[in-house]
Amino acid sequence: MLDWVRWCDMAYDKEQLKDMYDDRFEQSIVDYFNLKLGKRKGNYNLYYCPFHGDEKTPDLSYHIDRKMWKCHACGWSRGDIYQHLQEDRNMTFKESLNFVAEELGVDIDDDYSPPTKPIITKKKKFDIPNVQLDELNQEQIEYMGLRGITKETLNEWKVKNNNGRYSFQYFENDELIHISYRGVGKGSVKGGCEPNTKHILWGFDKVDISKPLVITEGQPDAMIIYQSGYKNVVSVPSGSNNLNWIDYCWEKLNKFDEIIVWADNDKPGIKMAKTIQERLSNTKIIVSDQPDANEMHYKKGPKEVLKLIMDKITEMPDGLINLSKEDFPYYNDLKGDSIQTGFKTYDKHVHDWKPGELTLLFARNGEGKSTLISQIVAHCIQQNVKTYMYNGEMSLGKIQNWLYRQIVADTEKAYFATETKYETIYEIKPEIVEAIKKWHDGKLFVHDNKNGNNIKKILQTANLAVDRYGVKLIVIDNLMSAMEQKESINHDQSNFMQACKDFADDKKVHVVVLAHPNKNKEELGNQSHGNLTKRDVSGTGNLPNKATNIIALERVWDSEEDTDLILTSLKDRPLFHTSGGGRLEVHYKFSRNTLRFYNDITPENYNYDWKKYLSDSVYKKNYELIEVKEAYLENISSTKDDNDEKIEVKKGLENSPF
Repeated sequence: MLDWVRWCDMAYDKEQLKDMYDDRFEQSIVDYFNLKLGKRKGNYNLYYCPFHGDEKTPDLSYHIDRKMWKCHACGWSRGDIYQHLQEDRNMTFKESLNFVAEELGVDIDDDYSPPTKPIITKKKKFDIPNVQLDELNQEQIEYMGLRGITKETLNEWKVKNNNGRYSFQYFENDELIHISYRGVGKGSVKGGCEPNTKHILWGFDKVDISKPLVITEGQPDAMIIYQSGYKNVVSVPSGSNNLNWIDYCWEKLNKFDEIIVWADNDKPGIKMAKTIQERLSNTKIIVSDQPDANEMHYKKGPKEVLKLIMDKITEMPDGLINLSKEDFPYYNDLKGDSIQTGFKTYDKHVHDWKPGELTLLFARNGEGKSTLISQIVAHCIQQNVKTYMYNGEMSLGKIQNWLYRQIVADTEKAYFATETKYETIYEIKPEIVEAIKKWHDGKLFVHDNKNGNNIKKILQTANLAVDRYGVKLIVIDNLMSAMEQKESINHDQSNFMQACKDFADDKKVHVVVLAHPNKNKEELGNQSHGNLTKRDVSGTGNLPNKATNIIALERVWDSEEDTDLILTSLKDRPLFHTSGGGRLEVHYKFSRNTLRFYNDITPENYNYDWKKYLSDSVYKKNYELIEVKEAYLENISSTKDDNDEKIEVKKGLENSPF
């Protein structure tokens, strides 16, 4: 059995997960706290501890065999990944268990029950800092002055000096509970703090909970924002990697209606901002063109710093849109993004398909939905509209064969004859196939079903096609093949349609989902009008409500009006409509020569540009063009069994692989 198959088939409990994660435990801590390796000694890796101020001695050790951390100066320690996740990342035991399982890509044993009590049961006791603090020296004042921070601001924030380091004091209920340190000058060590003290936000004691709170990644950034005119600002205590302060400040943080994070514009800062946003409600993130707030002030001045904050405060919160700020949709602004289906009467009725829309197209088996969508795809290639297709039932070969025959049509009849043991078949010449491939190269992408064909995988690959290749049309053929068969199938269908609708809106693409009708409607005989309605879509009755457009296709088997297919637009919400909308019914014939639907408005013999990709020698060559004989067409509509008894079948689409 392949390793990944065995891996996916197994489930693990807490201890097994820990043992499997042990090899990653060291790197997990190193990455989270951005540790710097000092040296290796025997079974130990020695790092510089970020929790106390010694920048010369690597006191924090990791025992390679025992998989344990301990600082021999301040006493900080971690015994396993679960302790790290709960104490440093504020996860519950269940969250830490799920995190480890997800990192390893495995499942948790369903029979495993977590402890009834959390691992962390005692409230942590902190020390009170007791160090000598002096006034800032001239060098420290002048260096902050170079960064635009005045002596008055330093005094207001009670910044002191400890052995030549900036000392930032943290107060809670007027009591000093924590001190962090920072060296002087560019490139100096930023970290360091008093061990076993309570890490809270710097300046949190003097903020106003009735106003939006700004959180910065460093103390100089907080002071420069304060000095620029916005007073309700704090700084994280220990850089981007340590977010313990969320737990220690939790109750007060949740009293703010709005929180704004202005982190450094680098990978750790962006990660910190996003993590805070995930954990604290009503949080916005400032993204500037400068590395941090201090440099923004240095290069653009205090007004720009204040403007950036005030703009973010007045920005609408997630979930709300101020309609007065949205651009009005004018036709000339949007017409370049519209998609023509090639069926002219329908295109005129809906004013083309638009980005952000979801179309539901449904028909009975063998009544033309995949043939029609294939014809639309060919037309989109001609328009240079890049398309992504998911087909849960057909092989790539069948998709190619039918699409390429529609593209070639009857223009050249560029086929060669192949004798099978049953009959003569006609295949497209290889040079024509190559020309068609060159014509649509980079314009048509098909989902690889070996990569998975569930809802998540389909939308993931569709997203890749949109982001990387600029795809504008998404075709999902069909709804049921993308669904798992289970009791909640109707609920899942509704969720899937909503996901497709959200995807279309978010990515500004047009999504088409193919579906089937309920089985209680009989096929059309010689009726001149379709009998399918919106209520006949198979599955939950909520599906039609999700769609912008709904199209029903019905095959007419015994028509006296020379009609093979009735297309009915059951729902349409075009952005621009002068005729008032309403139901539209269009009749089409089907050609067995070109495999196309057509009528007087939509011609059968539309020529695509694939011939431009033929080499001159091939193009000028006098093909021995094969006429498609009527006898061959008769072979399509009837076959014989071993007893030579003629078996009648319906002519046309029922023999289509679609």
